Amino acid sequence: MRTLIDYAPFYDASKFWIERDRWPAKWINHSQADGTSAVVLAFKRTFSVDKPTTVRVHVAADERYELFLDGQRIGRGPERGDRFNWFFETYDLVFQPGEHTLVARTWWLSTFGPSPMAQITVRSGFILAAEGGEPMRDLLATGYAPWETLRMGGYRWVPPGVTWGTGCKVHLIARDFPFGYERGEGPGWVQPTSIDFGYGPGQLIDQPNLWSLKPATLPAMFERELRVGVARHVQAITEVRDDEQVVLAADHIAPEADAWNAMLRGDAPIVIPPNTLRRVIIDLAEYYCAYTDLVTSGGNGSMVRSWWAESLFEAGSERVKAMYNTRV
Repeated sequence: MRTLIDYAPFYDASKFWIERDRWPAKWINHSQADGTSAVVLAFKRTFSVDKPTTVRVHVAADERYELFLDGQRIGRGPERGDRFNWFFETYDLVFQPGEHTLVARTWWLSTFGPSPMAQITVRSGFILAAEGGEPMRDLLATGYAPWETLRMGGYRWVPPGVTWGTGCKVHLIARDFPFGYERGEGPGWVQPTSIDFGYGPGQLIDQPNLWSLKPATLPAMFERELRVGVARHVQAITEVRDDEQVVLAADHIAPEADAWNAMLRGDAPIVIPPNTLRRVIIDLAEYYCAYTDLVTSGGNGSMVRSWWAESLFEAGSERVKAMYNTRV
């Protein structure tokens, strides 16, 4: 579905100079995304086709996006660049007859999150353009088709701490989160505001001081769902703390480890009784770059905190990681 291209999709040298690399789509935004605070937005377009239809679309956002079709994530991006090299991804979408919903979740952190140090930004925005002339433009393109947008609740930004340069941590408050957004569900969707047309590099001198759009150069990152890990340490605690804690083998509750490992294998859920705190150290055995995928139910007012680390430190005054205990 995702494809790499090596052409400017909307460049036409025969057009008037101000239109020669102007996209048939506009950057759109939420009226409340005014650049004064971090924001997560969703954009949706629900439409119908009466016959099997294949459409090539080009998608970008500032700063990042995930793209969903009928509730299934089909891509994420954009590849990082700068204002003069703002990359977009290309997707060949196949629609069967009937109703469909495209949804993009975008986020903009800037210095308020803060963003990772590698992230460059102009302002928050989202754009999707479709090849196929005016019919596809009017069906799918932002700024032309009747897209809607939602300011997503449930996010709180936390200082990054020792993870220097990688950006903020996130607290997700489930009671405020719009579950089902990826299918376009729920209240609060409103008409977006338009920023300006998208422009390719052939319009660089004449375009507004925004994004110069270029095709992505990297393929989609490898991604698959894995069930991995073994619960090595289960411990009863009396409070949730952010400072460093000593882990002692004597504190391990061995009888509970089997239940945690059954959950990690997907054999059975784990049930935490009310007013109970547990610290669980899960050993992944290998080095993974991954996202935690956790499904919960019940537990009103409870909290799950997921931290990742390469290894634990040895106890003592020196910060030596336990796996690297051979010194030279």
